[in-house]
Amino acid sequence: MNAAVLVVAGCALVACNRQGGLPVYKEVREVHGNLRGKLLQVHGVVACKPFKRERSTMSYRFEISTSASSEDGISARYSGDVPDPFMPGAEVIAEGTLDDHMVLDVVKDGIMAKRGKGIERCAALKRLEMEDQ
Repeated sequence: MNAAVLVVAGCALVACNRQGGLPVYKEVREVHGNLRGKLLQVHGVVACKPFKRERSTMSYRFEISTSASSEDGISARYSGDVPDPFMPGAEVIAEGTLDDHMVLDVVKDGIMAKRGKGIERCAALKRLEMEDQ
């Protein structure tokens, strides 16, 4: 009987995933064009570049990279409240789908963030940029 329950549960998971119900977890370096349209959970770091927030809305555009200072990431778009530690250098997992332009459209409440070493790195880079001016 236990084997039958496991088989049914396994089949349900496979069917749910085929319908796009379960997200596929990927590190940002693993994201590629073949994943367009699939529900993804992308893990990375918010790039040190300033993210864009549209005035008077809760819409954000930002880059998710392998590290705070790298340029190898993907663009992401999100509308809604962001977690408190969401800032350049924060470690994130963003859930959404890739569009035709390789931009991750993040679902509502689809951002999890935590403070990381990248936040201090971004702050140091910003201080250096200000000193150079």
